[in-house]
Amino acid sequence: MVDIYLMNEDYTRRQESEGRFIRFNDRYFLLHFLDKIKVTPEMASAILTIEGGKYTEPNLFASKYYNMRDVSIEYISTGCKTVLNCLAFPDKVFFAEECGKNALKVLLQRKQASIYFDYYLPHFFRGDIAGDFRLFADTLDGRVFKSYNELCRGVRL
Repeated sequence: MVDIYLMNEDYTRRQESEGRFIRFNDRYFLLHFLDKIKVTPEMASAILTIEGGKYTEPNLFASKYYNMRDVSIEYISTGCKTVLNCLAFPDKVFFAEECGKNALKVLLQRKQASIYFDYYLPHFFRGDIAGDFRLFADTLDGRVFKSYNELCRGVRL
């Protein structure tokens, strides 16, 4: 199940300083994932779904943005890096504000991941994005929802 945290800026800074909450996904990916983590089939599937490119060999994928030529996975989107970070480092909570709808859909289908947003869920969280998630906010600590629409029924953020 995915844990989603909605946090104010002061709390976020304290959590980031303790090292569990990671705001800068690109930098974390380059320092801790690239050339250090072996891409699993689940990660390769995420790259295919989000980027539309097939993982081909260590740290390369065939990118639709480069005429299906192999490029380094350091060129994948921040949303895809966020998903890969979540899969590789399940004990960390990653900032997901830069994730697109496609990356959030993939994240919410994971068995385990932890992400956070500043203050509110993104507007495109509505609609067809669904999956079991626990929401941690001021008064909702740990409540389980299946979709944004379920969250909106009778709950004010």
